[in-house]
Amino acid sequence: MIQLNPIKTPLQFEQNNGVESWKEIFSEHGGLDVETGAFVPLRNIQKMLNQNDTSAVNYVLDSIAGASEYGSIKLETYPDFKRLFNKPREIKYFLQALEEYAECFWLNERHMHAFFNKMIHDEMDCISYASIANWLEENAE
Repeated sequence: MIQLNPIKTPLQFEQNNGVESWKEIFSEHGGLDVETGAFVPLRNIQKMLNQNDTSAVNYVLDSIAGASEYGSIKLETYPDFKRLFNKPREIKYFLQALEEYAECFWLNERHMHAFFNKMIHDEMDCISYASIANWLEENAE
């Protein structure tokens, strides 16, 4: 029998020289602490988005996916998601950018698994970044 070794999509800090760059962003914006696996609430999202909206959205999603895989966060309800951000307005900035992020239907499987099954139960609500953003906006408390 052929042994399959699936390759998971790497997160930013798992790529070449990604850890040092990640640490610089982490020091200013929070997210996943790659040294401890802890999660620090995200902050200064609008500033990060103004610098590079695509990388900023990916940083937030990679932080959430990585922390979920480490077990330092659990996304079971919208309040769980809300606690990932320092201030409520940070969520608004992120969701606006997420809705426009990667307009095709491709979705990083690690990003999807951070949200799907525990928090988002309907697969149709987790088929694109826009659908995840829409679900989060509709379920905001």
